[in-house]
Amino acid sequence: MFLAETWADEARLERVLRNINFDQKWEVCSGRRGGGLVLFWKNDVHVTIEDSHKYFIDVTLDKNRETEWRFIGFYGELETYRKMEAWNKLRGLNNRPNVPWLCAGDFNEISRQDEKLGGALRSHTQMQHFRDVIDECGFIDLGFEGPKFTW
Repeated sequence: MFLAETWADEARLERVLRNINFDQKWEVCSGRRGGGLVLFWKNDVHVTIEDSHKYFIDVTLDKNRETEWRFIGFYGELETYRKMEAWNKLRGLNNRPNVPWLCAGDFNEISRQDEKLGGALRSHTQMQHFRDVIDECGFIDLGFEGPKFTW
């Protein structure tokens, strides 16, 4: 289970780990009041931590087995002027083309105006940068079930 914006310290994450009956965790502290990433898993899931950063946790499941695949939990940059930094990190993770991968999380960006409700319109250029990363990484939107907008 991947969580972004945990806003939690080590002790609280340990309590969550116990409460949800998971065995292991990998945490990336945000270094500020908000943010933070954590990945929880059970011992029977073969997880290898490959890399982590304030924007992501990159793991391989079933490494060196026929069923090997990759998961990247990603949390995009909130600040517009730093989004390219996050996109470049994501581009850099697209480095193992023969391994299936799933990248999920909160990219803090939209690819089309209809993905946003209210507020100022998003810059076309800003959305295009995100669409470029989606294309370069070969991402496919898996869709969703439930309300279009949640808070």
